[in-house]
Amino acid sequence: MALLRARLATAAVAIVTVVSSLILGCGTQRDQYPTAATVLVWVPGGVSDELASSVEELEEVTHTSEVLGGTLDLVSSTNAAGETIDQTTPGRTIPLDTLAYDPTTFSVFTDASTEETLSSLKPDEAILGATSARLRGSGVGGSLLLASGRSLTIRAVLDDHRVAGAEVVVSPATALELNVDTRRFVLARFGGWPGDAVARIRSGISSKEALRVVDANDTSWLRHGDQVAPQSIVKQRFGEFSARPVEGGRLSIDPTAVIDGTVVPPAIIGARTRIETDAFVGSMAVIGPDVVIEAGAVVEREKRARALRAVVDALVTLIDRRDPYCADHARRVGMPGEEFYPVATTVIVRADPMMAAA
Repeated sequence: MALLRARLATAAVAIVTVVSSLILGCGTQRDQYPTAATVLVWVPGGVSDELASSVEELEEVTHTSEVLGGTLDLVSSTNAAGETIDQTTPGRTIPLDTLAYDPTTFSVFTDASTEETLSSLKPDEAILGATSARLRGSGVGGSLLLASGRSLTIRAVLDDHRVAGAEVVVSPATALELNVDTRRFVLARFGGWPGDAVARIRSGISSKEALRVVDANDTSWLRHGDQVAPQSIVKQRFGEFSARPVEGGRLSIDPTAVIDGTVVPPAIIGARTRIETDAFVGSMAVIGPDVVIEAGAVVEREKRARALRAVVDALVTLIDRRDPYCADHARRVGMPGEEFYPVATTVIVRADPMMAAA
């Protein structure tokens, strides 16, 4: 009996020790978890001075970086050999989504190579995102001539995600000279428990605007408008146009512009205006930071899908006729279960091979 009591006592001590280690271990794991998170903060129309200061002054925020953004109006572009690539008609320009990073503060949020490239930018130089370079048909050594008369030499081409999908990146000083002066978003490094970052920052600041606070790991694009593709990606998929400003802050689109293979009819559009013609009705395409049109890409895509289905159906019919035993098989296997069962003549039941293998 004494031996039994001794063994029970030993077992009890062991259980207490294990439970204690698990409890303490959980705390230790939390303590040892990377205690930093990058958080994106933005509001439509730009981040105010008050909001930017509120983010910076939060106790757990160790670093912030403010990013300027806007639109540059392209008149023409050349490649490194000096050959003209883009040339708009007089009075019209191509809008280019532009960002400006401060390398001294952005260094915390990027890699050393990107920081070095940003730091090396001179007043008349620019960086293109990879997709933007493909759209322009140009690269390092090429140039962008703007409506203001300013010419920017392309110094580097960076991967889209290193510049948040921007078409053009310039230095903050150059951005201000070109009237790209809106503080589009703020990046914050949160020094507390990462899981608390978004909630803590959101509760610690106030905004009358539609505030967007998101963990960098929960978004594809670390920039304002992070829930939609950047303009460069939209242009790659739908095409781009040149335009000229008209009354009321609206745009007159070049009637020869082409989007997704469809010629855009002459039209004047404003922010979030829907274009509806026989050729144009369908999906939303972001054309600029504050301009959205309804493009006809969906119509064209559906036409191509119907044509492809017709070709597939014709091939299937041809194959079915070669073998009467298998005739109509392809159509039936594509049926929902409730439609398939009434026409099934033979049902073969086999053991689940996955279960058998397990």
